Amino acid sequence: MPEEKNFFTGLFDFSFSHSLLRRLVKLLYVIAIVFGGIRVDVDANNNQVQVYANDTWEWAGTTWKQITSPVTPPARENGGFALDPIRNQLVMFGGYSGFYHSDLWTFANGKWSQLIEVVNRRRASH
Repeated sequence: MPEEKNFFTGLFDFSFSHSLLRRLVKLLYVIAIVFGGIRVDVDANNNQVQVYANDTWEWAGTTWKQITSPVTPPARENGGFALDPIRNQLVMFGGYSGFYHSDLWTFANGKWSQLIEVVNRRRASH
C-alpha cells in the first residue's frame, strides 16, 4: 500500500502534486495588504490629533503602494482579517473608530466590496 501523503510530506515530494507546488511557490511571493489604523495629523491650530484612517496600502517586497478602490470601508482600527484561499479574497470584519463596527468586507483584485449580512443583533470584537 502506498504511503498516504499529507501537506508536509507533499512539500518535499515533487511527484505529490504539481498544482500544490505551484500554489506554494505563489505563497512565497508575499504581498501584504494594510487597511486603516490611526494616524497623527496636524489641525488648523497646529495641534496633533489622532485620526482614524481608511486608506489601503500594498507591500510587494520592495515598496509601499497606495491602493484606491471605488468603494472603501469606513475608517477604523483593529479590524479582523482572514484570507479566503478558495475565493482568493482578504476578508475583514469589524474594527473600532469610537464605536465597534460589525460590517463585513472583502478585498480582491484591488477593490473592496461590502458583504451585507442579515443578523439579529450587532456583533463585535471577533
